Amino acid sequence: MKTAHLDEVLNNCPYYDDIINYTPEKGDDITKDMIRYYQDYVFFNWNQFEKLKKIDMILNEYIKNIRFQKYIRRHFQEVGDALPVYDILESLYTDYQSETMKKVDNTRWI
Repeated sequence: MKTAHLDEVLNNCPYYDDIINYTPEKGDDITKDMIRYYQDYVFFNWNQFEKLKKIDMILNEYIKNIRFQKYIRRHFQEVGDALPVYDILESLYTDYQSETMKKVDNTRWI
């Protein structure tokens, strides 16, 4: 890989190291597949900057947010062993964000 490619990836993927170094639980094949897909996507689409930033943000949310992990896992268990592709992950992230906004917990005491 050329240095320019690597520089572009690192500039557009601030969570790259966190995602790549994330250790999934034993038997968590969905997370392993997603990390593998992320690595491939990032290095084969290094010049699509907006998509790189988006997939980086989505995978970072996935490894940091247990609720989002469960949401993704439910979806992929329903559709079988489909490989998570960019469009599906982006759509699921958008759906998750809109559902989360609808379910805002009221923590205010009356």
